[in-house]
Amino acid sequence: ALLNLLGLLLVFAIYHFCTKSPWIALALYLPFLGLSFYPIQDWHGQRHSVFTYFAANPIRQLPAWITCFLFAWFLKRPANGRLHLVFASGALAVWHNVEYGVPTLAASFVATLLGTQRSRRLPVVANFVVTTAATLGLVILFGYFRSGVLPQLDSIALMLKGYATAGYYNSAV
Repeated sequence: ALLNLLGLLLVFAIYHFCTKSPWIALALYLPFLGLSFYPIQDWHGQRHSVFTYFAANPIRQLPAWITCFLFAWFLKRPANGRLHLVFASGALAVWHNVEYGVPTLAASFVATLLGTQRSRRLPVVANFVVTTAATLGLVILFGYFRSGVLPQLDSIALMLKGYATAGYYNSAV
């Protein structure tokens, strides 16, 4: 429940950062809440929405919301350190959940490139490559030191295939 609340607060904060007005943010936030809690599945008498189904939120969506929040925070006052946090968070989102993490990381990278002058794009690309590689490398090293085994990419691919075929509540993606 606390992670769900954190996710809701992050989404409102993102709207507030982007609009700079709490009232406009609230006007955008209310339809988000309505869509998030609209029941889409009735499973043996339990009504689930995208927000209340535990495997969708917060497990899959929260890392993407954290990255979006950090990106909105970066846009407020662009700084190299903040950009490192955005890309590191995106890389962790990829590691945590590929199907939500890759679009999150890619969107933050493309949006940063589009908002950067041409003469300053090469440092952004370098920042992206170094930060993403370092973050994923540290996660792999941490996992290796904790378990003594490197990540098995075939197992990760098998899990992704299973989700793609069985999908959300056994509805194929």
